[in-house]
Amino acid sequence: MTRQQFFPLVFIVLASGMAAYFSLPFEPSIYFTALLLVISAPMAWRSRRAETVTARLMLLFMVSSFGFAWAHLFTLHTAAKWQQLALPSAGEERHISGQIIWSEPRARGSVMDISLSQAKPYRLRIFAPKHVATEALPGCHIEALVSVAPIGLPVSRHAYDRRFTQFFEGRQGQGFLRRTDRLDFQQPLTVSARLARWRLSIAQAFRQALTPPLGALAASLVTGIRGAIPADTRDLFRDTGLAHVLAISGLHMSLFAGSVFAILRLLAAAWPWLVQSYDVRRISAGVAIIAAIAYLIISGASFATQRAFMMIVIVFLAMLLGRTGLTLRNLSTAGIVIILVQPAAVVQAGFQMSFAAVMALIAYYEYWQSRNQVFRHYEGFAVHQRLWRYLRIGLWGLFSTSLIAGSVTGYIAAYHFGQMAGFGLVTNMLAMPIFSLLVMPMAALSLALLPFGLHGFSLAIMGRGLAQIIAIAQWVATTTQAVWYVAPTPPWAFLCAMVGLILWVLGGRFGRRLAFVSICLALMMLGRSEKPVLAIVQSGDGILVQDSEHGLRVIRQRGNPYQLQLLRDYWRPTTAPAPACDKALCPHQLADGRRLALVIYRHALTPACNDFDIVVAPRVSAQYPCQALLLDKPALTAKPNVEIYPNAKQIVTPNQARLWHAKAQQDE
Repeated sequence: MTRQQFFPLVFIVLASGMAAYFSLPFEPSIYFTALLLVISAPMAWRSRRAETVTARLMLLFMVSSFGFAWAHLFTLHTAAKWQQLALPSAGEERHISGQIIWSEPRARGSVMDISLSQAKPYRLRIFAPKHVATEALPGCHIEALVSVAPIGLPVSRHAYDRRFTQFFEGRQGQGFLRRTDRLDFQQPLTVSARLARWRLSIAQAFRQALTPPLGALAASLVTGIRGAIPADTRDLFRDTGLAHVLAISGLHMSLFAGSVFAILRLLAAAWPWLVQSYDVRRISAGVAIIAAIAYLIISGASFATQRAFMMIVIVFLAMLLGRTGLTLRNLSTAGIVIILVQPAAVVQAGFQMSFAAVMALIAYYEYWQSRNQVFRHYEGFAVHQRLWRYLRIGLWGLFSTSLIAGSVTGYIAAYHFGQMAGFGLVTNMLAMPIFSLLVMPMAALSLALLPFGLHGFSLAIMGRGLAQIIAIAQWVATTTQAVWYVAPTPPWAFLCAMVGLILWVLGGRFGRRLAFVSICLALMMLGRSEKPVLAIVQSGDGILVQDSEHGLRVIRQRGNPYQLQLLRDYWRPTTAPAPACDKALCPHQLADGRRLALVIYRHALTPACNDFDIVVAPRVSAQYPCQALLLDKPALTAKPNVEIYPNAKQIVTPNQARLWHAKAQQDE
């Protein structure tokens, strides 16, 4: 293995060590982490100068151990930084007093992030009427009556857990605004509050200049504020494979900074003496870095935007140093910086999609370049012949990059979200040229002209481009089966897919053969997770059963509609109606032969315990032992979301043994 291949492997192994820590079903002891470092460090030191395979394996083991330890220490630091609340599951009205750090109008209502400082600070996300966001600006002090509740549990042990990301952001709960008692506008504004108000004013100017939903889309592309986008527009972009356009990512950052870089080089070409006297390429790269910093601030500097910024800066720094910008080594450098700053990013879908797609594209570009297929010597051809060849190369590049990036990210999206855009390749091939060549350059120009009030013309052109993208998405959605729903996929299959991608990029001929086998196995297991015979969410408000006749179907649906929708989105049950039953007891035959009884009233509990294998009583507390497997009100309160799998007697629950899951002492 060459040094060029070894350095990307260091990044992959470092990320794997962090992912191993976050994937554990329990919180490891700090002594175990210290022992891991004690064992790996001497091994790596002894083999630091050797070039053998054994020495490099020892070094990689040390890097992986360091990643594990760094993720552990980062998590402990986060747990010590933010206060952990023990909130009631059903919600409780409380009087709060804190500072508004963010307020955003949405298509329906508004949302506020409030920072409350007591013994330790913590944050709450509060949903409020739409007019509140126009009054309660960032930096204001608020006193209000709110109904608060903890962040909901995942609907399955492998489903997306919102508590994970909220933990690292210090957000401990959510709720609804009941009454505003006091709103103080006289508080001195911090730098972050001023920047937040600046972002809101830019978004408001873009929304007012264009008709809905174009204004909301334009504001989202520049400021990252997506709340005002209508739900049907968001669903349209998601179903047609254009969801990445709405979230500021590496694509937006590269197009924004790249537009500045290209414009400066084109302007410099008008003065030959400038090109001859100065290195315009390096100057343009320096200005592009400044533009990227400005875009980072305006877009809110979210974790995803920070990842994109770091990658873009490293690429332009390579240009400043006279090196190739987009290489696997530079990508690995950006990845190492990102995961050292944000270790939790390694298990998030956005990070995995970004780096997997870019890694595959770089490998393909290097292979294409090695075959000398990009720009052959066309000097002997006529002008129209050269233009035709360049056009063919451009079209092939657009098709191949869309196919490669779409294939890589499609599998990751199917694993994390249970769906993929079936015709996303077609949509991206039609829409991305408009987005790249028209929308984002006009967005950069509109942002530059906004302080002078001259942004109307460029913003109108941007709106026309967005309207064309919406039209393309609507055409694809109406003429094709845009969305392909995928059942849950086993985690080990996802691991096989990632290993296959790494072997394909970094391995030789033998490595690619192993990669082909690994990827085929991952594709075969897509959507092949074992389905439970019984799944319960919200302490019995949502119940899903699997029988031999209808498959998975919902037999009880009430309470929190969001959690119930998450249950449907994850397991994709059939639309078969639940069988009729009396008001006291509902019998069901499960797929593995066991009989289930849903008990509504107490007097039906005794016959259910005698005649059935599993008894679910969401509103009843048993006063005596039950012969069947009993899930009554106390049991479902302690374990709100549970699963039972075929021929298994034990109950599977979402993990509660990690720092971002465990409840701490009640706040003071």
